[in-house]
Amino acid sequence: MEARSRTTKAQFALSLSLTINTTGQTFLLVVLPPLGRRLGFTDIQTGIILSISALLLMASAPVWGYLSERIGRRPVLLTALAGAAIAAAGFGAIVDLRLAGTMSAVLTLGLFILIRAAQSIACGGILPAAQAYMADITTPAQRAGGMGILGAAIGLGAILGAALAWQVAPTDPALAFAIVAALAISAFASVLLLAREPARGAPNYVGRRPPAACQDMAPSPDHGDRPGGPGRIPQPTDLARIPIGEVTQLRRDAR
Repeated sequence: MEARSRTTKAQFALSLSLTINTTGQTFLLVVLPPLGRRLGFTDIQTGIILSISALLLMASAPVWGYLSERIGRRPVLLTALAGAAIAAAGFGAIVDLRLAGTMSAVLTLGLFILIRAAQSIACGGILPAAQAYMADITTPAQRAGGMGILGAAIGLGAILGAALAWQVAPTDPALAFAIVAALAISAFASVLLLAREPARGAPNYVGRRPPAACQDMAPSPDHGDRPGGPGRIPQPTDLARIPIGEVTQLRRDAR
């Protein structure tokens, strides 16, 4: 029961993170073309901002996926969400200064490109880390459902981002960016408080447990080390009982 509760909390944190990340991304994609004109950007300059961000997001995702295998899912998620919150707050401050007339259009454009690039690199880690985390805490039978939850979270975020751009951005774009930053902070807090890094070898860490063929080789309190019993000392010939695919998985886990 406790393990199930931890899994449910982690799934909630992952879903919230993807929802809020997609909210921020969709909001910026929808609001930037009209907002860019108010800030003094040309359509080409706005297109450059969006194109660079898409390229960096695509390029950074595999790197973050590799890092999630090396340092863990949770650190990657926390780093990415912190970057999303800081970037949204930075956008809000820049927009406020520009609309107040205290910042030039050239400086505003340069800062937008810089912050958007950093945001794209940071947020590229959210989806691969969330998917890997979901795979870690679900069994093979539950995995498709878990990935479906993440997909639904992304869809919900797209709806919320468009609604935020529609309702808030036309009157106060700086406030809209502040809302996105606050949402990212809440997602950061949910991962920090609810999502533990799955421990290697834990029952809910799917993919790190020994294959079924090896489980009979472990010492058993019922059979001890009797010859022929499940607790007997493993012999070299026992490897023949392990399917080739599971041997490959054991080699990967040992690296």
